Amino acid sequence: MQRDTLEKILSYGSASVLVLIAIFSQFSEFLFPGKELAFLIIFAGFVSFFSVHIFFEVKKIRSDFNKCALPDKDFNCPYSKGGIKLITDMRESRNIFDDFTGIYHAYNAPLRFETSDLDHQSDVHARRYRSDHFERAYYYYPVLSELGEEEREIWVQNIYALYTTLAKKITEKEGKKITFYVPRKNANANANVQQSQLVTYFMGEKEGLEQCVTYIHNPAFSTDSNPHFMIVFYNDWVLRYIRNHIETSRKNLLPIIGINEFLGYLESNYPEACNLAKLSIDFDA
Repeated sequence: MQRDTLEKILSYGSASVLVLIAIFSQFSEFLFPGKELAFLIIFAGFVSFFSVHIFFEVKKIRSDFNKCALPDKDFNCPYSKGGIKLITDMRESRNIFDDFTGIYHAYNAPLRFETSDLDHQSDVHARRYRSDHFERAYYYYPVLSELGEEEREIWVQNIYALYTTLAKKITEKEGKKITFYVPRKNANANANVQQSQLVTYFMGEKEGLEQCVTYIHNPAFSTDSNPHFMIVFYNDWVLRYIRNHIETSRKNLLPIIGINEFLGYLESNYPEACNLAKLSIDFDA
């Protein structure tokens, strides 16, 4: 029997008993000496009625909390706001970036995962930008001025391959939903940061719950920017730090609005990497 059905039966049953007790108490003075017993009966009825509700609410909260503590459960869990979710089965991550709404932030997104299944993952991105519930995406790429030349070329190839494919699947207006933040011309002084020092995160709202998907590029946590596992944060305290980090990063980067404009920027600044990316994707008109 479903919990809601059982609760209704017991709740309505308790309420009915309470009404009968109230009616019965009006005649209790003919059956019992004094009114003290009648008062006790009414009080016991109230206690029984509210105990049923308290019992089921506590049971529901405990059940939902236990479900949310398990790493193999879905995101849509109101009690996950105070914690994290660990994704160890990377097959689950195929859909982890789908169904975001509102405002979406992506920091140092290598897109290596997307280019491993370019057609499917570009469809995921296309659905996002076609949706009326999705407002804007902000992609931050300080990494383009931080990595060594060889590693940077690989990142640019993956980024260029995805957005060239995506540009064919959405309208120019939908492509304008994306703002890319790239290094300014004087940012090369920060070069030679090791890829193993990088962190990637994606923050937005899914099914009414703000969350941040995070992974680390250190070899202990990923191989060639393909994570061994991902961490999803729901904790408001953690999300507050990430929001602050986003605001700080914006100040040091140059905004470019639209996919076509971003592809032009990549072609101008990293022509060799873009030409290599063109060889790996289908450019049929």
